[in-house]
Amino acid sequence: MTRPAIHRLLACVLLLVATAATAQIRVPIPARPDPNAGLDPKVIEPITLTEPKLKSFFDAYNQIQAKNKTALAATDPGNPAAFARGLKFSGDTEKILLKNGFKTLTEFQQVGYNAAMAYSILKEGGKEAVQRRINDSKDRQAQELDKMKSHLTPEQLKALEGQLNASLGVMANVEKVPEGNIELIKKHEAKMAKLGQK
Repeated sequence: MTRPAIHRLLACVLLLVATAATAQIRVPIPARPDPNAGLDPKVIEPITLTEPKLKSFFDAYNQIQAKNKTALAATDPGNPAAFARGLKFSGDTEKILLKNGFKTLTEFQQVGYNAAMAYSILKEGGKEAVQRRINDSKDRQAQELDKMKSHLTPEQLKALEGQLNASLGVMANVEKVPEGNIELIKKHEAKMAKLGQK
């Protein structure tokens, strides 16, 4: 999830809560869906990328795309979960994965997800910049939540806290990304950008 997407989500949630509080209307606050829902948990496990593994990923991706132009969704690699979710295709491409060293689709998705996480961090200015924004956002959200507490039911407060924590939790995964992955992706930034354009 990119920084602008998080900010839009938080602005919508805060506007909804502020409107409900001002009007003294008690509306339920819906739970925010997990952006990684539907992905095998192994896909989102951090791994250390290597030059050969990344080359295999690019080769397999391009070969699958060449075989079937609609096989891989043209998803922005700056959105790791959506990118990994788009790495699905029919069984006839299994041979391409095997030829490029991937035993399973999950392994291919895991490399793609980890490459996309590193790419996303790189696009946002690096780990320190992302972590600084996370901390600033946590502080602002805590202050806003404190202001609204008296206008919310316990259920609304719990739902809002859950949404805010979920949105920050996605970005908190930044800490788990191996630093070497970011450096490796920096060398292949142009290739990563092209993946989202096919």
